[in-house]
Amino acid sequence: MLDRRTGGSLTYGELWQRAGALAADLADRGVRPGSLVAVAARPSIDLVVALTGVLRAGAAYVPLDPHAPAARVATILRDCGDPPVVVGDGAADRLPAGHPVLPVPVGPAAHDLGLPPADDDEAVAYVSFTSGSTGKPKGVLVPHRAIARLVVSPNYCTVEPGDRVAGMANPAFDATTFELWG
Repeated sequence: MLDRRTGGSLTYGELWQRAGALAADLADRGVRPGSLVAVAARPSIDLVVALTGVLRAGAAYVPLDPHAPAARVATILRDCGDPPVVVGDGAADRLPAGHPVLPVPVGPAAHDLGLPPADDDEAVAYVSFTSGSTGKPKGVLVPHRAIARLVVSPNYCTVEPGDRVAGMANPAFDATTFELWG
């Protein structure tokens, strides 16, 4: 995986190790399967590590718009029960003061969680906040099966080994789901 913005890259093994380190940190903070964890990161390697780490912990991620007004971010966090926020590449400037944050790890975990793979297609993978017709953001719970349906044998495009998918969408926009997991 190559991050053209920073020039950095990760192998899948390094991604798995860094995501495992984050999952271990989240577990140490009480995050359990079914918990929500917000992610404040721009499109980057940090974003991929953060989202993968949250899922490895069995939790669901809440991607935050790095360009949203601080008041909107605060409302989303409050609506989600004030979850911890994983912060990558300097994207913490719109978070409420004093909110619990966790940086994206730069190395592997000190110990392996040994987490079993998720086997519940109905479990929530992420929460997407819409603008809402009333102007108040509304959270939509997106299960793992919806992501699988989007990226496994899609009927609207063909993605094959060797293809590349751009990662340019705002992390809070649902197009990121296809860009990343596709």
